[in-house]
Amino acid sequence: MALTEKQKRFADEYLIDLNATRAAERAGYKDPNIGRQLITKNNVSQYIQQRQKRLQKKIDITQERVLAEIAKVGFADITDFLEYKTVQRIIEYRDGKPVIDWAMMVDAINSSEVDGAAISEISVSKDGTFKFKLHSKLDALDKLGRHLGLFDKQSGNEHIESGLIDSLQMASERIDLNEMDAAEPEADSGNELVDEE
Repeated sequence: MALTEKQKRFADEYLIDLNATRAAERAGYKDPNIGRQLITKNNVSQYIQQRQKRLQKKIDITQERVLAEIAKVGFADITDFLEYKTVQRIIEYRDGKPVIDWAMMVDAINSSEVDGAAISEISVSKDGTFKFKLHSKLDALDKLGRHLGLFDKQSGNEHIESGLIDSLQMASERIDLNEMDAAEPEADSGNELVDEE
């Protein structure tokens, strides 16, 4: 069954942001909630799938490439990008003698040596404060897990297989440790390390 002009416009609009309600609004439907029904109609869903396949082929996007990029984020470790440690340093001189205190030192690994796909933000402010943030590791792992079928639906709730629970807990603990290790240094050091939220 051929698409009407309005259905075709809806499908084209849907491909912009994959939001059926907004697509129905932009296509001129009086009731935007009809969008959820339209995407289940065979002729509309087939048209959308054909357009997606043509687009994927045109710009060479494959499932493998997308999953590889998500995996880079999901399995990234902050130590892939930064080296940080606490060192003793001279903070001032009193009566001609050095006063030594502990301070955190943060060194960013040269950008030519790392894959920046997992980096969300990196900046140095005018006062020398260094900020570094990774994309959400747990969001990426969630997307990978869903795609690979690691989530099991039972009784309307999603339960994660026990092995994955352990992995996520270990990852979460590692993030917590990184955040604790990367606590904001003393004001005079001029460095601030921010891990993913």
